[in-house]
Amino acid sequence: MSMDQIVKPILVFQNENWIVVDKAPLVLTTPARLASDPRPCLGRILEQYLSRQIYPVHRLDFEVSGLVLFALTTQAHRLANGWFEFSQVEKTYLARTRPGDEKPEDWVEWRSKMLRGKKRSYHSPQGKDCVTRARVVKHDSQRWLWELQPKTGRP
Repeated sequence: MSMDQIVKPILVFQNENWIVVDKAPLVLTTPARLASDPRPCLGRILEQYLSRQIYPVHRLDFEVSGLVLFALTTQAHRLANGWFEFSQVEKTYLARTRPGDEKPEDWVEWRSKMLRGKKRSYHSPQGKDCVTRARVVKHDSQRWLWELQPKTGRP
């Protein structure tokens, strides 16, 4: 039995054009570049479950959980890709961290330049602009809960 057969997809929404699935952490959204990668892949799992081809509209990193949109037709895929390309979709993530030195009182903007590597993106002066807005929405002495809004679609 392959790893892809172990994880059952959690369907959140489906119509004739799209399907939204709750992706667990430690699952790939789309197949890895190396065909021999043993990690479970949501796209493959979903295709097996639905017995049809699907089209990923966006991805979440391997370590991240959250909702993922897949198109069920090529026309829906093209339309949804445009939503992301022209920033018509607003993405929000939640993250927990240890407390920092000083809690920001409002939104902060994190900017960097990221260059895509073979396995991961990394900071580089030659990279593409990366922008994420962030704010602490809840905190205690042990951790902060952040709301993150990526603006460029890059890590």
